[in-house]
Amino acid sequence: MQLPGLGTLFAAFMKIGSIKHKKGFSEQDDDEHIISIIFHLLRAFDTQEQGKLWSRVIDKFRETDFAKVERLLEMYEKYKQRVKNCDLRIAQEKGKMERAGEEIDEEDEEDFYMQRLDAGLFTLQLVTYILAIICRANDQIKEKARQLLNLQDSSFEEVRKTLTEYANSLGEKTDSSDQQAKLLDLSNELVKQNIQT
Repeated sequence: MQLPGLGTLFAAFMKIGSIKHKKGFSEQDDDEHIISIIFHLLRAFDTQEQGKLWSRVIDKFRETDFAKVERLLEMYEKYKQRVKNCDLRIAQEKGKMERAGEEIDEEDEEDFYMQRLDAGLFTLQLVTYILAIICRANDQIKEKARQLLNLQDSSFEEVRKTLTEYANSLGEKTDSSDQQAKLLDLSNELVKQNIQT
């Protein structure tokens, strides 16, 4: 079964060849779009009937000595740091507001959340989902990811926290409850992986 465009998608993911930026789009926009496509492919093909297509996406991460796992972990570190820096700025802003006797209301919290999204939180969340899926699918990928996380002074526990936050952000809407449950299951599996190996 064919999956046209997979090579082109992963070439863009690996930044192979030239990517022409459209006016108003940034590297962060490109990252988010590419990661979103991979995320949706893994979700769409996660069925028995479409298992071969799902396996083709997973196999891309095994090619060329796990180069795409390395790229995914580069993105994880990049966006984790951006969100961390944003969280520090938000904490400082909250501190100023509290010292000035200002109440932090729901509108403020929403603004802070939008700042985190602008910093790359959504891309980070999708990266952690993809990482959890490919680690669950293949032990060699999982081991490579563990090695790369160790080099970043990180762990599956940190990945799990981001994944859990993503699940909790979906709320309790009926249309998102299944996705929320799957994300929490993935999150729990990462904890087991961390303990077992």
